[in-house]
Amino acid sequence: MISAPPKTSKSIWKRIPTFVTVLALVFVVYRSWTVFHVPFDIGPNLNLLNEHREPTSLTSLKGKVVLVDFWASWCQPCVFTVPKLQSLHERFKDRGLVVLGVNMDEEPATIAAAVTKHGMTYSQWTPQTSGWDDPAVMTYVSQGSIPTIYLLDASGSVRLSLQGLPPLFIPLGFWLLERQIDSLLPH
Repeated sequence: MISAPPKTSKSIWKRIPTFVTVLALVFVVYRSWTVFHVPFDIGPNLNLLNEHREPTSLTSLKGKVVLVDFWASWCQPCVFTVPKLQSLHERFKDRGLVVLGVNMDEEPATIAAAVTKHGMTYSQWTPQTSGWDDPAVMTYVSQGSIPTIYLLDASGSVRLSLQGLPPLFIPLGFWLLERQIDSLLPH
């Protein structure tokens, strides 16, 4: 009895597109999404305006666990993260989490309209100068990529950073954020 030759060569060729797709996906994540798990101190202090248009800075929040989101109303991935940030704000605010949006839009009316439209109840601060022209702001916004999200512990050290998060990976990024926030806050 003669048996058919093994189909290993054809089955390998069928798996190559899947392998290439997974490899491409890993490359995209690596190049466009940066996650820092090792704490490091925050760089230059930002000169910001709070929601009352009063000068303030991130150091005013030292002693608190702070989630800082650099975003703009015209940025679709930024808008996509808003419900997740709002959910984190509502879930952890009673345990001491401060969620802070740093809006890169230049007009206060544009910011106010976006906050109302998206139902944001967490604080919204803005750079004192145009965010895109401020070197201190651009230190935080890696390669001009937004959304850029930092989780700061009570000492002001960055515990987690999500930069230029593609929409496909937002759930994973927020899963990581949620776990890290929970570990930093008192129970």
